[in-house]
Amino acid sequence: MNTDKKNELTLNPDKSAECQQAEFAQSNIATNTQTIRAFAAPTNGLVDITESIAIMTEKVRAVNDGDLCGVESMLTAQATSLNVIFNELARRASLNMGEYADATDTYMRLALKAQMQCKATLETLLEMKCPRPFVRQTNISNGHQQVNNYGEIPTIKQSGGVNELCQDIRASGIKSKDDSVMEALGEVYGRKD
Repeated sequence: MNTDKKNELTLNPDKSAECQQAEFAQSNIATNTQTIRAFAAPTNGLVDITESIAIMTEKVRAVNDGDLCGVESMLTAQATSLNVIFNELARRASLNMGEYADATDTYMRLALKAQMQCKATLETLLEMKCPRPFVRQTNISNGHQQVNNYGEIPTIKQSGGVNELCQDIRASGIKSKDDSVMEALGEVYGRKD
């Protein structure tokens, strides 16, 4: 995306500069690239906006095309960084233990937060690599419960082709002596008409 010295966009000559500037301000790629530039500036200096947007666009396009290698490497790096943060904060908590209870508590809380974020990041990565089967389901519970499953649930077949987990375990059809013939109770308890 090109910009001139007045910060006016010149990408599409069919659109006004104001329209293009509004689109730029609301673009997911552009706004997140601006955030990256702002946070990376103290370490890397202010990087070129045009090149940054081009790189971000490539990354988004790769994910849209199904290539998650960049996302997987990012999550792996973040989990590793969070683990280092956890260990450093836990070390600082142990150094303050016994003398400075408030500092120990603060460092330990931050360490455990970093640990939980590391765990969540690793779970996300694991979910990407080994997705669990997903069953779409709607549960509505106002008195009775209704469950709508969309999609076929695979059956578990045992030897002989019988699904042994779903056998009919109700009583067999053997009659006992106590089975009596039921009669209508309409004459005694029913309505007259």
